[in-house]
Amino acid sequence: TSKFRGSIVGNVNGGSATISNMIIDTSNETSNISTGFVGKFGGGWIKNLNLVEAKITAKNFTVGSFVGWQDNNIGAWQDGNQGGYQNLTSDAQIVVTSGNSGNQFDDVGGIIGIINNCDTRNPGAIINSCVFTGTISAPYSANVGGIIGLSQHSGYGVKISDCVVISEKIEWGKNN
Repeated sequence: TSKFRGSIVGNVNGGSATISNMIIDTSNETSNISTGFVGKFGGGWIKNLNLVEAKITAKNFTVGSFVGWQDNNIGAWQDGNQGGYQNLTSDAQIVVTSGNSGNQFDDVGGIIGIINNCDTRNPGAIINSCVFTGTISAPYSANVGGIIGLSQHSGYGVKISDCVVISEKIEWGKNN
């Protein structure tokens, strides 16, 4: 079980590595926790990594199998430095237990929970060749998606290409 609370700005290249049976459980936290392989990401690249039979359980807020919350895209304004996600696969089981709260801040994605604060200086991330084959149960969450739960930006959005979602269950929005 992992409770990684740190933030990362930089690059993570898994070199086609596979992480099996990863368990992250933040469901007993009393404050908002960004939950994922990396809880909060400030920009750069995460690529060439596979999550197999991962289980992620969170109480609420921002949840994704790889990144819970990408806040900004630091350094993206530099040529060739836009950053993003490439060649990632996840068959994670993601469960958000926020109950009947209808929490508008629950952003849940198969790969990334939320990407926000991107603008002319820090353009949105590139998401390329990502595959989600897991399940998401977030019945009272407002923003849920197979690749990304929510993208908030000021005119320079996320670019998604060649991504696939094959899921038996993506559940959300009972209270919306």
